[in-house]
Amino acid sequence: MKMMSSLVCAFAVLALAGPAFADPPIARPKDPAALKHLDVATKLYDIRSFEQAIEEYKAGALVEPASVFDYDLAQCYRQLHKYKDAIWFYQRFLKESPETPEHDDAVKKFIDQMQAELDQKAMTAPPIEDANTAVPTQPATPTAPAPPTPPPAGADKAPPPPPAADAWYHDPIGWGLVGGGVVALGVSSYFLLDARSLDLDSNKQAGQTEQASLRSRAHDRRLVGGIVGGIGLAAVATGMIKLVLHPKADEQTETAGLGIGVTSNGFAVTGRF
Repeated sequence: MKMMSSLVCAFAVLALAGPAFADPPIARPKDPAALKHLDVATKLYDIRSFEQAIEEYKAGALVEPASVFDYDLAQCYRQLHKYKDAIWFYQRFLKESPETPEHDDAVKKFIDQMQAELDQKAMTAPPIEDANTAVPTQPATPTAPAPPTPPPAGADKAPPPPPAADAWYHDPIGWGLVGGGVVALGVSSYFLLDARSLDLDSNKQAGQTEQASLRSRAHDRRLVGGIVGGIGLAAVATGMIKLVLHPKADEQTETAGLGIGVTSNGFAVTGRF
């Protein structure tokens, strides 16, 4: 009994030990960069930042592999209760460091303890059934197939339901024309008001040259405002007609077409709605 208590205490001391044994030392890297990663990782281990320590140990092992990295990584994973990873690195340490047999007993105890916990967890876990496993059932009593039911008379000649038409307020073309027309009318108003302002300014000028220049600019703006306004009015009117003539729910939807042109007498709007 006394011997068993001593063994348990010794194992507890080893379990709480740092990332590497002090005596005899485990093989360390010689590269300065690898040694720096090892030093940083050991400090992180001492403050129980095991995840960050793992990253530093792995970085150092990439610079120069050494047995100390395998052992220290196993220690980190054991502290995080990631026993499968810890066992993998412990076994790698046993394989790659035959020069330090003094540590083998302690490492094997770690492996046995973690493997026992994994086995216990596997035994107490609920069973997982294969989704593809068929559930055994009683064989069904064979019955005569029911005669096919004949389709109702005229069922194969029933016309398909007519396509449903959107409501008038779902007409994007109509609303697009109305919106564009309103914008055009706003631009037209700006040009016409600017032309009016230039006419008033021309009346205040004493020189004929300034008056003529301002009236010419007013004329240009009035012309542009009239053209843009005409286009805006035509677009608004066409959009309103398009919304009014939107196909009803019982009418077949047809492809809409629209054309706007400029003639010598004004604007022409053509299309099919």
